[in-house]
Amino acid sequence: MKGLFSKNRGVRLNSCQRSKDTISGGAILVTSANFTVPGFEGENVEIGYISTLKKDIRDFEKKYDELWERLGVDVSPAIFKQEEYLLKFALLSSGLFLHKWSGNLSQVVGIKYELTETAKEKGTIAPELAEVGFETGDTFTRQVLQLGNLPSKEVPRSFITRFTIETYWGRWCPADAWSTLSESFEGAEEFIEGFQKATEEDRLAAIKENAFEIQAKLIDQSLIEPVKPDHLDRWMFRMQELRENHRRLERFFTGYEAHQLPYTIEQKSEVNDLFDSIQEAIELTKALNIAKEKFLAASEGSDPSLISLTDEEKEIIIDMSRSNNQNV
Repeated sequence: MKGLFSKNRGVRLNSCQRSKDTISGGAILVTSANFTVPGFEGENVEIGYISTLKKDIRDFEKKYDELWERLGVDVSPAIFKQEEYLLKFALLSSGLFLHKWSGNLSQVVGIKYELTETAKEKGTIAPELAEVGFETGDTFTRQVLQLGNLPSKEVPRSFITRFTIETYWGRWCPADAWSTLSESFEGAEEFIEGFQKATEEDRLAAIKENAFEIQAKLIDQSLIEPVKPDHLDRWMFRMQELRENHRRLERFFTGYEAHQLPYTIEQKSEVNDLFDSIQEAIELTKALNIAKEKFLAASEGSDPSLISLTDEEKEIIIDMSRSNNQNV
């Protein structure tokens, strides 16, 4: 985070989260008020603007960098010491929240149908349904994509143990810890390319045409319930969206999905609760891991930049990934 006092002593603040040197989230505050208790709670009439739009953050950063070269002064530590809530938001925003996914790809890409009583009377799966690719699960789905043997990857257990902190929203970890691990994944690109090839437009169109014929036949045989006219169109649209969603495809590959802080800076109650959740997790366990040490150092030093990993810590993650690859 950067801060700059202008000649009239107003404050411009920028807190942003990066992924591979690209702004992925954050907040910008431009205000005429001094960043002090009297400045925000005094009797003066002040005006301020806050935004979480990426364009505003990028524009601010560009202009800020120009000014910084001439008259910049880093006031971040002083500001964070006075504004406890802003520090909490910045610390949480400096990490990602990992969610372990218990589903599988086939549940997402299959065409879902509701079976008739006639079909259910034939057993777990009616032979006529099994013949055309139906699978059992939480719902009955028909598998139509030719995905072959896509590679899979297990996130090293040692990474979860050493670089994350348990919270009610998922496991928090420094943003560049997950970025370093993601870059070391072998097979992620192959997985994504394999899925994209299987869902090319001409293939989806051919699958949809064939699926329509089979769907009509199964309805005529009273094995599946009638569906809406756009049933296959909606399935095709979901596949097109998924094909372009690299982050979600990476989740299928690793079994985890990384989310940014789910709250905006205005959601003070939620941010405070989530911050308390991390503090409680740190206090409940005597043993500190790297993520906890980073979070505590940044909190006590009022400096979110202390959450960033050193080259040595990044190398630990790379070694974890290499070791995990050898054990698979």
